[in-house]
Amino acid sequence: MAIGGNNIVTNVKADLDYNGVKKISGEATNHRVLWIFNHTTNGSKHLKSNNRYKGLNSTESTALYRAKNAADVDVILEPEFQTESKSYFFGIYKRSKVKASGWGANIKGFQDATPAENGNVTFSNSIF
Repeated sequence: MAIGGNNIVTNVKADLDYNGVKKISGEATNHRVLWIFNHTTNGSKHLKSNNRYKGLNSTESTALYRAKNAADVDVILEPEFQTESKSYFFGIYKRSKVKASGWGANIKGFQDATPAENGNVTFSNSIF
């Protein structure tokens, strides 16, 4: 992850609750008029992250937020997006419906990482 040209290295390892992993999904719809005006229905909250969900459009991030929020999970593993688009009046009005699905998991704890002299990273006991 880079912020303002500076690299920030996060050496953290998360322990996931693999027994509680479940299939989750969420949907959002976007309406576009005249190639300029966009409106995403089903809420205005988005799920964005600099490194994990980079490159998502507004409708995809809203569907991902709705899936994560409805399932009450900490992280979504292997998210997939299904997009259905319909265009009307020669493209003046376009509706896109996105369904996000994936595996929702909760984080049990974190482990602190200690860089060794040789550059390798070792993890200590749980700190969470």
